[in-house]
Amino acid sequence: MSTIILKATNICKSYFSPAKVTVLSGINLELHKGEAIAIQGASGEGKTTLLHILGALERPCSGNITVNEKLISFKDYSKTRNSLFGFIFQTYNLLEDLTVLDNVIMPAVIARKKPSKVYDHGKLLLQEVGLLDRQLFLAKLLSGGEKQRVAIARSFCNDPEIILADEPSGNLDHGNSKIIHELLISFVKKKNKSLLVVTHDEELAGLCDKRFLLKEGLLHTI
Repeated sequence: MSTIILKATNICKSYFSPAKVTVLSGINLELHKGEAIAIQGASGEGKTTLLHILGALERPCSGNITVNEKLISFKDYSKTRNSLFGFIFQTYNLLEDLTVLDNVIMPAVIARKKPSKVYDHGKLLLQEVGLLDRQLFLAKLLSGGEKQRVAIARSFCNDPEIILADEPSGNLDHGNSKIIHELLISFVKKKNKSLLVVTHDEELAGLCDKRFLLKEGLLHTI
């Protein structure tokens, strides 16, 4: 049995203004090394909220999250995010007026890694996603599909244990979506990383090892 890389225990989340709304009602989830998990569900069920909590972007009201059997401390959220997680967002979240290469290496720059190694690694990642020839292009000049390939490369920049993807093909047409799906899954498997992806796309969910439905605050196996 592979190692449990991330474990969420009884994660609860409510919002209290203007009225109390409970989004997550006791989420339990285990993610193993090298595993890809898809989380599906209707809009408004809290999928993105759950992903943000698992990735230390947002605090739960209660419950615990461990990565490599180490409890995530809210005091160390920033350090935890930079070292353990890579993020891919539906809207790409690129800095439009920076070059493609500078976007890819941004997580390493934030982590204050050595510039020479950072740039070499960034170029290697761009080569792997087929965009090395775009390294000096400004991000705003790329197509949507190219931007998401850059975002995938960026998510691997700090060699994180876990990749968290929120509707990674939500803004793309079917042809580009298929390219992104296959690239993302192959990248995760090749590098022996773990993936948690929130998606409405049945094709992407079908490529994952496990699928869960988030409904009424709880996860159900599909």
